[in-house]
Amino acid sequence: MNIKAIFFFFSCFLLRGDIDLDHLFPKSGTEIEQRFVEIKKIISTEIKELENVSEEEYSFEKVAQKLDDIIREITIFAETIDIVRLFFSQEELRNKAIEILGAVKILEQEKIWSNSDLFRTFKAYVDKKSFNENLSSEQRYFLDYIVQEGKRNGLFLFEEDKETFKNLLSKQKELLTNFNKNLVKIDTQLSFSAAELEGLSENFLLNLKRDNENYLVTLNFTSVLEILTNAKKRETRKKIYRAFNNRAYPENYLVLEELINVSHQIAVLLGFNNYAEYDLDNQMVRNIETVEKFLTVLAESIRPKQNKNLDQLLKTVPEAEILLKDGQFLPWDLPYLINCYQRKFFNVNDAEIAEYFPANYVIKEVCSLYEKFLGLQFKIEKNVFLWDPSLICLKVYDRIKLRGYLVLDLYPRPLKGAHLAWVDRAVGVQSHGSEILPGFMVLAANFPCGNDKVPALWNYLCVKTFFHEFGHAMHVLLSNTQIYCLSAIKNVKTDFVEVPSTMFETWMTDKDIIKKISSHYKTGEKLSDEKIDKLLEAEKFASSNDFLYLIGKSFVSLEFYKNRNKSIQEIFEHEMSKAQPYLKFDKQNHFPAGWIHVGQEKRYLSKYYCYLWSEVLAVDLFNQIKKCGLMRPEAGEKVKELILSRGAGLDPMKIIVDFLGRKPQQDAFLQRLN
Repeated sequence: MNIKAIFFFFSCFLLRGDIDLDHLFPKSGTEIEQRFVEIKKIISTEIKELENVSEEEYSFEKVAQKLDDIIREITIFAETIDIVRLFFSQEELRNKAIEILGAVKILEQEKIWSNSDLFRTFKAYVDKKSFNENLSSEQRYFLDYIVQEGKRNGLFLFEEDKETFKNLLSKQKELLTNFNKNLVKIDTQLSFSAAELEGLSENFLLNLKRDNENYLVTLNFTSVLEILTNAKKRETRKKIYRAFNNRAYPENYLVLEELINVSHQIAVLLGFNNYAEYDLDNQMVRNIETVEKFLTVLAESIRPKQNKNLDQLLKTVPEAEILLKDGQFLPWDLPYLINCYQRKFFNVNDAEIAEYFPANYVIKEVCSLYEKFLGLQFKIEKNVFLWDPSLICLKVYDRIKLRGYLVLDLYPRPLKGAHLAWVDRAVGVQSHGSEILPGFMVLAANFPCGNDKVPALWNYLCVKTFFHEFGHAMHVLLSNTQIYCLSAIKNVKTDFVEVPSTMFETWMTDKDIIKKISSHYKTGEKLSDEKIDKLLEAEKFASSNDFLYLIGKSFVSLEFYKNRNKSIQEIFEHEMSKAQPYLKFDKQNHFPAGWIHVGQEKRYLSKYYCYLWSEVLAVDLFNQIKKCGLMRPEAGEKVKELILSRGAGLDPMKIIVDFLGRKPQQDAFLQRLN
């Protein structure tokens, strides 16, 4: 492994197996530029050396391992710069990061994935020498992965098609970047009077900025959801709904239309009928038909429950009949009505429940749960400034070995992404003999922050989401692959990458776990069994609508990249109306313009179904763990060994079958839902 080159470039991997946080991220646009110049030199030199390896010298170490080292170097560079783009507040740094990220994607494509000479050397080694070596299953999986990626990147095309393919890939990357640029610059703030925000909790209002007598509300997910579920004034809900669902419209519709067209051309050149077919070909599902059948069967299983819930809503919530329009609900009314029903029949008030989940206590207890279950230790790294003073930096140990750093960036601020929560990796974990090369993860969110009167309090959704994202972090930091390219979560199949995290999120359906991490911020009182039962009943009531919404979005993303001849808005309206026929589609809803999964994140695009697919698999895994005991270290060791440690180094279906001792089933998910 080329530790020297990495150390020279980043000054981050030290002999003691730690990361020098002071040098991990660049401090200026000039430094980003300098790092890019250095990485280009390093990559160009090492690629040339690899291309010139003679047949007599062919070995895994000199060909495959060398390629993995090169991928490692360019990946760490790209991911550290991406952290700057996502989280740093200095405009000069962010703009330079966006510019260089576009350039490094082109560099990686040209030097590695579109490099015919490099691929020729690699394929010759695989065909002529690899079968005579005593390689591990992970090493052979890596060889197959690179060959398949070579095919998917056009290296088997005729020479006259390769240049066309290369240009299309460059254009695709440019469009993905442009989609992001249009979203990053959004800083919309809506002004509301106190009367317009009737129904919102005092704590929520205290956290809002003021403009004279009015409140200013940004379009982060937490604020939008809070208003849609609690604001009594219909016009207020409508205003926030339309603002959120028109982010980056119309400019990103133009970008998305071109992106879909360019992606289609890429797929056709490779022999596929459309981009969705290409996009699913290397996933667990393998093809479009499997996804469509999965989503259709799921919708049919859920719809009777949702119809029953809506009947209950109309019979028992007086506002429901008033707000019903031509037999359908308006999209800014239904979340509010569901919340009214939950309050009336389950006595569940989101703001009151949040009082039992003060952020600092939840973080401490969640860390304690993961420590006990997975045999870990979390230490707060003090006196470290990365990009904002609100960050919590955790140093994560597995027994005495450092696995890496987990940075918690949990609260909204200007120019930070708008969605509820996500994770980003700067450095993946890799085993190197007996040594662990540690990683660096960011768990980011836009959770409600505290103020002078009240500490940060999280509702049930935030706590559940924190569990989910923490699970992603564990998948990365406990990955134990020898091949960096196969470390979690970058190259984990998209329809498996959400499985471990969703499995951990499902812990928040267990009464004992909920009770353990609850503590009223004033009294220290735990949530009672009765309140927990009511909370879980309320969640189940809302879940059928939530799942049908996800099914609709899953069909939308699939159809975008399957059927380019239909307009974006036509597909969006048709699929969402089909999934949720009880909701009147708002003609002014242009949500796809701000939907990063279909326009910015290449690993998703047509594959939004992966969230539901993962949910089904995760519940099956969770039930198996629960039989052993959610807090038993033996169960945690099995999760670590058979799921988390394998990263992207084994076929996901084999991982699941190894753990369950059988093929996965939908029964557990449907039973929990109904």
